[in-house]
Amino acid sequence: MPNETLFNELVAKARSYPSSYSTIGGNAAIMAMRFAKEGCDVTLAAKLTKSMYQMMPQVINIVGGEVKQDDIHLIMEYKRGDVWGPYSSVRANRYIIHSDTSNPMIRSLDPFDEFLSVTEPNLIVVSGLQMMDNYPFLEGERQKLLLKVKKQLLERPLSTKIHFEMASIVENEFFYELIESVLPYVDSLGVNEQEIASLKEFVVGGLSNVADSMPNVTVVLDQMRMVFELIRLKNIVNSSPRKLSRIHVHSLAYQVIFIEKGSEWKNTMAAAAKASLTAHRHVCATNHVDVKKAALMLDDRFLTSVKDGTEISLDINKPVSCWDEVLSGVIEKIPIQICVAPGLVCTETAQTAGGGDNISSAGLVLQV
Repeated sequence: MPNETLFNELVAKARSYPSSYSTIGGNAAIMAMRFAKEGCDVTLAAKLTKSMYQMMPQVINIVGGEVKQDDIHLIMEYKRGDVWGPYSSVRANRYIIHSDTSNPMIRSLDPFDEFLSVTEPNLIVVSGLQMMDNYPFLEGERQKLLLKVKKQLLERPLSTKIHFEMASIVENEFFYELIESVLPYVDSLGVNEQEIASLKEFVVGGLSNVADSMPNVTVVLDQMRMVFELIRLKNIVNSSPRKLSRIHVHSLAYQVIFIEKGSEWKNTMAAAAKASLTAHRHVCATNHVDVKKAALMLDDRFLTSVKDGTEISLDINKPVSCWDEVLSGVIEKIPIQICVAPGLVCTETAQTAGGGDNISSAGLVLQV
């Protein structure tokens, strides 16, 4: 946690910039608003203050109840080339500090249980669990909360798909707890290019290293294959009724959606395209894609795998590349479909916060 001097400097720096974007409620609320914008019937499990309730779109059903005081998430966004002291940013990004006592305790879990007792949604999205990372829990308290999450997931019928949206996690022990208590019990996983690298390291039993901020798509494809196979193995070892059947990696340069063929996920090519367009529109804060404000960072051609991969060339007439494979796992062979969409990188950044949540939601909308 930064010291008080740095925190005050961040606050002052943030206040010196005009606000181009405001959001509320964290990951779950952002994803809920995107689903609602896309025309879905949405229920959000969250505890909000009265003022935040008033800010939410009225079409979203909120369960969880009110709290008197807002949790604080301070997000300082900066553009490529912005300078702070001796440092210059090489890409648009953000720095987040939070003071949050509600989300780490998952206080809306029980009210959501009551909602699920009378409703069977098509899709459940689990997000925001990263708020439990490095929180000062009592001994064993976090494990008990994660077991409650696991119980809730296990009680859902298989007709309800479950998606887990990851975020940056620092604490090694918490990463392992998620891998054991949550990941074996979901159908779909959403991560960015750095989170898939960390997840691959932890799933194979290692420790997280510093991840490349702009990894080659070929490397990410191999990481996705390994994560997919090993979580499928955990599905079996943990006697989970579910099997991971979808991974979506959202990155600056590309979108990759990876599904099991024959599963209920559909429209993979269209979902990858929609995710890419949503990324540009969100970051540029526009409803229209302006090619004058867009750049391609994905190479004109790439290999499908580091070892013995097939070369894929980008086709401007059909920019989303899709192909089929068969993964030879430890126990089973899994037919998969992979779609890669180039990112229309916004060159005049208005906002980056909430990007992954909007992108993941937009991709899911076309696949359920």
